[in-house]
Amino acid sequence: MSAYDLIPEETYANLPEEDADKFVTLVRTAQSNLQRMLDDSNARDFSDELRSQFMATIQGIAEALGVTGLSEIRPTIEYGDYTRFQVILAGIVAKTRLRSDVLAKPHSVALGRVTRAKIRQEVEQLRTYVDEADLTPAKRAALNDKLDELLAELEHRRLSFAKTMAIAASIMGTIGGTAGAIAASPKIPAGISFIISLVGQDKEQEDAEIARLAPPPLAIAAPKQAPSSTGGYGGGYGFSHEDLDDDVPF
Repeated sequence: MSAYDLIPEETYANLPEEDADKFVTLVRTAQSNLQRMLDDSNARDFSDELRSQFMATIQGIAEALGVTGLSEIRPTIEYGDYTRFQVILAGIVAKTRLRSDVLAKPHSVALGRVTRAKIRQEVEQLRTYVDEADLTPAKRAALNDKLDELLAELEHRRLSFAKTMAIAASIMGTIGGTAGAIAASPKIPAGISFIISLVGQDKEQEDAEIARLAPPPLAIAAPKQAPSSTGGYGGGYGFSHEDLDDDVPF
């Protein structure tokens, strides 16, 4: 994998079967690698190029998998375009996860101690963004209520994917997808995406550990051989009752 690959080849090689799950996996991987590269980059031009590459990549994936709803990409992309794209994408991912057949099953993950601490820290940062954003009191209260729900879900031994994604979708819906709403709270969508990526990383690690610790398949016992004409068993290693000594100490 190149250090600048948003989606490494091994991710494409190990995608789930359902298109909806493929889309969510690819988006989550691209977002995680994008954030890593942005954190490592100090050049504004390079950061803009990375964001443009991310948007084009996700747009292409969405078209290939039949996912609709993403905004059109303009030839010249500004930061506001990227932020709006992320907001809309977060909503689409949340809806896709909730409608996916995978979430019809009780999917959950046992988060690690470090991951829980990171999510709690991010929630507190999100509260700061909510307080600083140009939002109505009703929206501010609604967002804080949803963050409370997220913290409550975090207290469970296993975190529910369905509940977490529903909370994320509700937060994105409260913010809205208009240019004015995004300008008022541009950091909130990024924070929610970061939390979702943390949950996804722990789930991937958990699945890998389960696969590693799974017992090997049971060996099939060799068929028993029929007795030979002398009363023993074939194959050159048989014996008859006459071969037994009367003085065997048991």
